[in-house]
Amino acid sequence: MTPIRKGANPVKIPFAIKSTDRTFAAWANETRTAIRQLEARIPTANLGGRAGGGASAPLFGSISRVPDSDPAEYQARFTLGYLTYQNANATEAEQGVTGYIVPKIRNTDGEWISMDEVAPVVIPAVPLPALASWVYLRVKTTADGMPDFEQEDGPVTIEAFDSEQKSIHHVRPSPSGGEEEGDYYFLLLETESNGATTPAPRAKRRITGNREMPNQLIEIANIGGKRELYQGYLVGPDDKHELRTIEQLESRGEPVIKPLGEGDAEATPPVPPEEEGETIKWKTIAERATSPQIRVATKENGDAIVIEGNGENGGTGGFATLVTYEDGLWTSVIDEPFGLDETISITDACGTFVHLLTFTHGLLTAYAMEAI
Repeated sequence: MTPIRKGANPVKIPFAIKSTDRTFAAWANETRTAIRQLEARIPTANLGGRAGGGASAPLFGSISRVPDSDPAEYQARFTLGYLTYQNANATEAEQGVTGYIVPKIRNTDGEWISMDEVAPVVIPAVPLPALASWVYLRVKTTADGMPDFEQEDGPVTIEAFDSEQKSIHHVRPSPSGGEEEGDYYFLLLETESNGATTPAPRAKRRITGNREMPNQLIEIANIGGKRELYQGYLVGPDDKHELRTIEQLESRGEPVIKPLGEGDAEATPPVPPEEEGETIKWKTIAERATSPQIRVATKENGDAIVIEGNGENGGTGGFATLVTYEDGLWTSVIDEPFGLDETISITDACGTFVHLLTFTHGLLTAYAMEAI
């Protein structure tokens, strides 16, 4: 026989026997199974050398057969343990923002009994629904992550299932909603078949000790030292982080932030109103697509968007100024300068004649037209 130590408790498990005598083989295997079941019920000894070294670990689960059950049914019993927690909004705790909760177990009458009830109340065992079972310390929380004391059965229970359970993480309320209450499953005991002729559950995984629900407040900080989007943490029952929003001022100009589409219920198919997505869309500033006179460009090391004209320049102070324009903007300027006493010539648009204008002391004194 191979000695197996469980904590400080030596348990000898007989080796498996193969025999042509079926009755003897069945008896030997049943005996081996019974010893394994007894081994599973022995609490782990305290190896730290402290007082009370025989005391069992918190939430230690042991497996046993339900008395007088036929066919055989099995159950798990647990030693007293606790869920400890901390939360800024845990006002129910006598210790302030910290506290502990004793789990409850449902009895055969459907009542939830706390594990620290005093006699003559009998602390219920947890029925195992199958040879392969999962027994959990189940913790239900609010959307803020604190134990939900409004639950009829209390926030902390011990329950067994015939399949593995997945936890749901709480989601803190936000301005757009989407909150989610937490439902957490801390594994205490997982069982499997012992493979005997008359199978029984045995411990596959056993996790002992108290459980903790830590404070899960997130930390948010502005960086860069400029205008801050994060406003601060709102202390108290509201228990939330506050962020500033981006405001589009309403004026005679065009909005820079692209508004959400209003949708079109009359279209085929109907177009629903646009909802907020992952990004806030900002419009661009663009020049005219064809023959632009006003130009938009990023200059000055990329820090500025520059709006400038087409670069055409004209003088002033002359007498004859010819201007052409397009789309309301000047495209060219011809300025014919002159003095107080001089003759200037101007060719007509057809290129047929030249106009001669003579000025004396700034006044037109003679005019002539000559063919080219």
